[in-house]
Amino acid sequence: MSEKAIAVSMQNSPQNKDKASPKARVRRNSYVIARGETLWGWIYLAPFILLTAVFVVYPIYGSVKIAFYNYSGIGNPTQYVGLRHFITVINDPYFWNAFKNTLTYVMVLVGHVA
Repeated sequence: MSEKAIAVSMQNSPQNKDKASPKARVRRNSYVIARGETLWGWIYLAPFILLTAVFVVYPIYGSVKIAFYNYSGIGNPTQYVGLRHFITVINDPYFWNAFKNTLTYVMVLVGHVA
């Protein structure tokens, strides 16, 4: 067998079938986009994105917004207090005691698992 025939037979061997040339990969990628697989990917992701936005992102936004207002839990918050709530928490000894207890609990639990 000549070298050219060996090279052709090696290119057509089953081991080399999945090794596409860069040009073939570019053509396949444009074909995938043309077929609309990207669109179907977004369609399948849409419920997840919508539910995450509604049940995770919006409540976090609302919590951060309310944290800067004096809010009793009834009606809309109207009195802006800025960082006063955060300063009160930082100066509270009960907060630091609870923080220490929580940190100890986590360290014992993680130490026990690991």
